[in-house]
Amino acid sequence: MTEEKKSDAENFELGNLVSVPFGNSYLQGTVKSIEAEHLLIENYAAGKVKVPKNDLVYKFFPGQKFDIRELNLIDENSDKKLTTKQKLDGILSKTEVKTFDNLVKNHPKQVGQLLAGKLTSKLFNGSSLVQKEGEDFKTKLDWSAKFQLFRGKDKNLKLDVKFKKENINLKIYGKDLTPDEQKAVLKEGKTITLDRTSKAKKDYKVFAKFDKDLNTIVTSPYSKRVAERIAKSVAKKEDLSPKAKQAPAKSVAAKTKQAPAKSATTKTTPVKKTTGKKL
Repeated sequence: MTEEKKSDAENFELGNLVSVPFGNSYLQGTVKSIEAEHLLIENYAAGKVKVPKNDLVYKFFPGQKFDIRELNLIDENSDKKLTTKQKLDGILSKTEVKTFDNLVKNHPKQVGQLLAGKLTSKLFNGSSLVQKEGEDFKTKLDWSAKFQLFRGKDKNLKLDVKFKKENINLKIYGKDLTPDEQKAVLKEGKTITLDRTSKAKKDYKVFAKFDKDLNTIVTSPYSKRVAERIAKSVAKKEDLSPKAKQAPAKSVAAKTKQAPAKSATTKTTPVKKTTGKKL
């Protein structure tokens, strides 16, 4: 007899990040207490909410931002009133993957990256028929792209498709990168923070890094916590760099050269004392 896999409802722990159906959307929060039939979760906007402990409560993996069930919600603010899954199906149909269900089945890592709000690491190759202005026929256009999910200002889940570029655009949100910024992202492969101003004259920050697969500089929303993590990572790499390793080596060598001199002095002293004593 095989052991049945336990559902999330039987495996909750304090501190778990979970998602539950809430009206026409989903509410995400941290588990604060666990009862026989209920969970008390805390959401930053709604506060503490008691929800039934059942299979509708979905436990997030570390780093997850979006509930996969959200992909089936219609974005009422989109032009064609499509779900995010339908949008993904539409563009994946032009690739070797064909459907989102196939993506889940054959590329689970990519799905995990989407649900974590990250850009997919895989470059998807596809082709589309496009009709140029003034022409009465369509031409086949080959393209390569990566995908990313993000939360729009209207709180709906959005799909961002980033296509591979022939030339690198150094103008990010209306402002050219400085020579130092270009060097950091293009030559040193760093993720940098850019300060920009919106059309409404509001200042904001974004992360920017160079994606070799796409041959373009990609941006992502700024987060203070992520910025701190990046800074720690950079500091750690600098500590492990060849230059950082050379300094201690020189110091040790210097000490090693001095050591014999001290050792010789220490040895001559007892010899002189010993020669004057009777054995």
